[in-house]
This record gives sequence, C-alpha cells and structure tokens, in this order.
Amino acid sequence: STMLLNIVTRIVFTQSSSSKVVAPVINKLGRFSKERQIILSNEHFHKLLDRASETCFEFKSARHISMITHGLGKLGLVKTHKIWKTLVLQAIQLHVRFKPQEVANFVWGLATAKVDLSQPLFQPVVAAMTKQAIRQQDRFIPQSIANFVWGLATAKVDLSQPLFQPVVAAMTKQAIRQQDRFIPQSIANFVWGLATAKVDLSQPLFQPVVAA
Repeated sequence: STMLLNIVTRIVFTQSSSSKVVAPVINKLGRFSKERQIILSNEHFHKLLDRASETCFEFKSARHISMITHGLGKLGLVKTHKIWKTLVLQAIQLHVRFKPQEVANFVWGLATAKVDLSQPLFQPVVAAMTKQAIRQQDRFIPQSIANFVWGLATAKVDLSQPLFQPVVAAMTKQAIRQQDRFIPQSIANFVWGLATAKVDLSQPLFQPVVAA
C-alpha cells in the first residue's frame, strides 16, 4: 500500500483528475483492506477523493465508476463522504453502459460501505441498476449474481416489493441455469441475500436454489 499511496501523492501534486488515473489506484488500494486505517488517515488520499468528488461528473466510463465504488467499499470509507453521492448520480447517468460485473461490483461496494439503498436518495440508482441487470441477465456469471443480490440485501433493499419481482426472477433463473458453476459460498450468499431481502423462498421458483 505504501507504493500506491506514493502514487496518490504524485497524482495530487500533478493535479490529475482523470478517471483513467484515479480509478485503478483507488481500486487497487481496496486490496489492502487490512491496512485501511493507514490509507483512510492519509492526507493525500482524502485530497484525491475530494478532487474525484468534484470531477466525477466528467467520468464517462461505467467501469471506472464501478472500480472506484468497489475499492472504496473494500476500504470501508464512511458512508457519509460526499463522493458516494456523486458516484451514485453519475452511475444513474451511465447505467446503460454498465456490464454485469460492473453492476454487481457497484452495488457490492455501496453495500460494503454500509450505504442504505432503501433511502429515497438512492431509489433512482437502485431502479437503474436493477433494470440494467434485467437487460443483461444472460451475461451474468455466478459470482456476479451472488454479489449483486447480496449487495442489494445488505444495503437494505426490500426485494419482496412488486417492482423488484422481475429482477429477482431474472437472477434466480440465471442461478438455476448455471447452478453447476456456483461454488458453495456464492450459492449461500445468493440464498442469504434473497432471504434477508424478504423474498418468500417457499415459492416453487426458488426451490432448486434453496435445495442446492
């Protein structure tokens, strides 16, 4: 992490705000979650976040938005930091560009940072991401299915609501279709996510995954 923090310092002093520069560094810092206190207390890291918050609306890559969100989630950045709001607003604008893994990583990152997606502020991004998940359901792989549903549940989204029935059905059908490719942890996270999000698992649709 020391080397990456040195890169952060250079980025800050060169005043670079390109998502091509910022996103990979923040994402890689997320891999050092055991050193999160050192990273989160670094002055230049926070200067980088402040700059990213100010320039986020210039980011045009869904992948970079997802990378930043995933990395900050792993670091446990406080949910009240202003960058979350700007990332969410930009994700809404770019949601049709999100690929399945990017959808899953984005939602997972918010959930891991303990962002409450049931709040009115976040309803538009939840709606956007669930619609995109339905559009690209055939391209979801087991880990993305599990992470997406786990993320929604952890972020307090009530998937038993009628408006979420299409995405729950889509993800469940994909999970059944790819059941032999799921590792035990992923299927457990998927079922836990459904149950935690108040989905009635006694319905016939869910029996194949519940019994797995």
